[in-house]
Amino acid sequence: MKRLQVHWAKKHTAGPSMGELRTIGGIDIHGNVWNIQVEEAIAGIRAGKWEFYLQENYLEIPITVHSLNESETFLLSQGHGYLPNLLDELPEISF
Repeated sequence: MKRLQVHWAKKHTAGPSMGELRTIGGIDIHGNVWNIQVEEAIAGIRAGKWEFYLQENYLEIPITVHSLNESETFLLSQGHGYLPNLLDELPEISF
């Protein structure tokens, strides 16, 4: 399983999905920039291919998959006293 720290996110800017995460990204331990679509990240987490996390105050906060129903599946990162989804607070970077 490959572990990746998420540094930024890109959100939908229009339409019914406006404001929802579209991609997550970061820089791996070799200095390579990566970006993964949320749907691919969810599939990779479920398959055991990837483990994503955020780093906040020197703590690793895991990113997990949550489902409200069959059609609403999303990534969530909470913990260590944080109630909001920390992924929503990440900076947006354009490539």
